[in-house]
Amino acid sequence: MPFCGLYCGIITSSYLRKVLELIQDQHVLAHKEIVSRLDSLKNIVLSILEELKEKVYLESHRLVSIVKSCLKPWLVDYSFSKLLAVSLVKATLLATDETSHRLGHIIIKAVDGRNSCEVYNGVIYKLESLWVPKLENFTTHRVHILLFTESLETSDFKNATISENEFVDLIVSARINVIACQKPIHKKVIFLLKRHQIFALERLGEETANALAHLSGAFPISDLRQVKWNELHSLIGVISSLKSVTLLNENYLLMENVGCAVVTLFINHRNFDTLDQLKAILKECIHTVYTIFKAPYLLPEDFESCLTKQL
Repeated sequence: MPFCGLYCGIITSSYLRKVLELIQDQHVLAHKEIVSRLDSLKNIVLSILEELKEKVYLESHRLVSIVKSCLKPWLVDYSFSKLLAVSLVKATLLATDETSHRLGHIIIKAVDGRNSCEVYNGVIYKLESLWVPKLENFTTHRVHILLFTESLETSDFKNATISENEFVDLIVSARINVIACQKPIHKKVIFLLKRHQIFALERLGEETANALAHLSGAFPISDLRQVKWNELHSLIGVISSLKSVTLLNENYLLMENVGCAVVTLFINHRNFDTLDQLKAILKECIHTVYTIFKAPYLLPEDFESCLTKQL
């Protein structure tokens, strides 16, 4: 059914029970008639909901209060709970498209450390210190990315009948700035790419790779053997900037693209054992904030009584 809710379910179930009783009493009921009655019931309920609901104009601090109440059973530290709630609301609003109101990608990166959190508009990747000076001289406003979802090891190149040197030459000629890979990249390939000041981002993981594909528009390459090297331009993605950010005394690469709803929520939490559980809770909170933001309506109390009277 295209509508949901406890009381809608009760009404529908009650109707279906009546149908079952009639069938057991050997009454003939056409399938079309049952579907027609259910559609009619659905329309009645939806029309009542439209009359009852009232739009609420929620400010950010009210959304923060709602998220804090969701986090309260899990987080003892009040100040961290408040900071996390603010960050969750900020991340959700940044990741929501202003035109379509659809939720984009929110990546939650949780690490062990002091209780803190940051929100970044884009995708972050832990950076080797060797890259920082080269990044400072990186001034292009169009960063070209090639994304792989499988490894770039020696065996992969042998199977694709292309050498590592030939691969790098093709990348250089295509003016690609970043090679991103969900899995490992062979050290020789990384070394060759560095010589041409091309970033090699390996072991992204599935979540980050998916977000980077959404951010850049790059087509994820799953098999080197299937690549048509003369049509490489059709697989390349583009982002607007690369920046260096420092988190917990570590250097990270921030990849941004103007107007793209991809956000990273970076969280440090003292209790490392509960990080996975915390991430699951945060995803629920994001869903709650987005649902409220998308449909900010309230229904009056004693809804079942009011609905029963209307019916």
